[in-house]
Amino acid sequence: MFKELRSLVTICVLVGIIVLVSSTTQANWLETFDGDELDLATWQFECFPDMTKTFTNTIVTDPNGNKYLSLDETSSAGVGGSAFGAAFGTDEVFTDVRIGAVVNVTGDASWRYCGLVARTEYFVDPDGSLTGVAPGFVAAQTYVMHINWEDGPANLRIDIEKVIMMQNIMRNEGELGLDIVVPGLNHARSYYAEMDVVGSGPVYVTASIYEYKGGPLVARTATMVDTNGNDPWEDEAVNDEVFTSGASGIFAQNENEEPVGYHCTFDDIFSASDGPAAVNPSPANGAIDVSDRYEPELGRGGICDRPRTVDRQARSDGKGRSRPIGNHLHARQSRIRPDV
Repeated sequence: MFKELRSLVTICVLVGIIVLVSSTTQANWLETFDGDELDLATWQFECFPDMTKTFTNTIVTDPNGNKYLSLDETSSAGVGGSAFGAAFGTDEVFTDVRIGAVVNVTGDASWRYCGLVARTEYFVDPDGSLTGVAPGFVAAQTYVMHINWEDGPANLRIDIEKVIMMQNIMRNEGELGLDIVVPGLNHARSYYAEMDVVGSGPVYVTASIYEYKGGPLVARTATMVDTNGNDPWEDEAVNDEVFTSGASGIFAQNENEEPVGYHCTFDDIFSASDGPAAVNPSPANGAIDVSDRYEPELGRGGICDRPRTVDRQARSDGKGRSRPIGNHLHARQSRIRPDV
């Protein structure tokens, strides 16, 4: 999820230390922030690195009485401030899921990122001993939707990433329609963002933004089709397995030293597998450009069916830049889930 590589750190994370979400149900959740108390008493707020203790989460009331969530970091990444802050409404595990939220409620997220995550498995390193880097939140696996204000309000983009151990493993996203420019110039405003993740072989991931919830579509990525075989956005001979389930959440991000920290605002966050916001089965919502290359049997047999490890260098985003999600938590990690 991070866009710039600052250091190459090789760590070995044992399967047994990964703390995964423990629920096996798929109870939909919704947070409006409208009441005197949160709709959900299960919110978890984490950041990486967690060194300066200046990451905050605050419920703010605007002049019109609307309440929303603000994720903030006031210290620069250059002095150890967090570059990434995440929030999970519950620890419910979802398979097919739609996660949505109003993003950039206050219209001032310029030069930062915010986004949505789905099918997330993560752990929290309490003192840096597990990663050898720093204390804080580590995403072992997740599908990501970035809403990217990094280049200012006239240059808004959205993209999809597949992340293992805080490292985006994808390349060529722009060529494949998975990293797109949002039409228009004045994006210093709120949007409603939504990500669909459907299926397990393959997995279909689609990211969209709308004028407002239930309003006109503004932009939508192509649908990423993730298989157990070698996908067009993977390096040659790489066969990363699909992510089949995990928690849903939101995040704020800025790993640059300037501007300092991040300020990202959210409202009306939900994660749903059925009901009014149901995700249609195969193909995912918007999956109109699925290549014939993706056959149901693709990737079956051989190494794809065996437990294996991940050991990989940072990949390029097709623009000559590496795209790690953390201080490059380059990892060797078994893809077998621990029993926790």
